[in-house]
Amino acid sequence: MPLLNFGNRRSAQAGNAGEIGKLDYRIGNPTVGQGVFLTGTTQNIPVENGVTPSVYHSLAAEDSVVVKDTAGTILGFVANSTTAQYIHVFSRVSVPVASSVPYMTFPIAASETIVVDFGYYGVPCDAGIVIANSTTQQTYTDGGDDCLFNVTYV
Repeated sequence: MPLLNFGNRRSAQAGNAGEIGKLDYRIGNPTVGQGVFLTGTTQNIPVENGVTPSVYHSLAAEDSVVVKDTAGTILGFVANSTTAQYIHVFSRVSVPVASSVPYMTFPIAASETIVVDFGYYGVPCDAGIVIANSTTQQTYTDGGDDCLFNVTYV
C-alpha cells in the first residue's frame, strides 16, 4: 500500500497535549455524500487546541464526495479503487463538473489503496473539501462509482 507522508502528526499519548475525542456519528447526508462522518475517533485522533478532527468514511463505492462544504483543512485520506485512475482533491463547495482543475492529484493503480498524510497542519482548502476519482490527471473526468474514501479533516 503506497504511503505518502507529508509530515508527522502528534498522537494523543502521555506527555502530548490533547485528549482522545468522543465519537459523533452522522450517517449519510444527501448534500454531502452517503458515508459516515465521525467526530473524534475510533483511530485515536487527538483533540488539539480545542479542535477535534472529523473523519468521513464511504459506506459504498462512489465517485466523488463533498467532505466539507465550508472552508477547512484536509489532514489526510485513504482511497482505494477497482480501476487505475487519479484521486483528485478540490477546494470547492460542490462536486466537480467535467474539466474542473483539481487542487491536488494522486495516481492510484487498479485494486490498490493509497494513504496520504498531510502532516500535523494539513492542507487548507479555502472553499470546502471535495475528493473525487478521475480518469484523467490534469482535469476532472468522472471515474465512476468505484472508490472508497476515508478522509480526515477539520
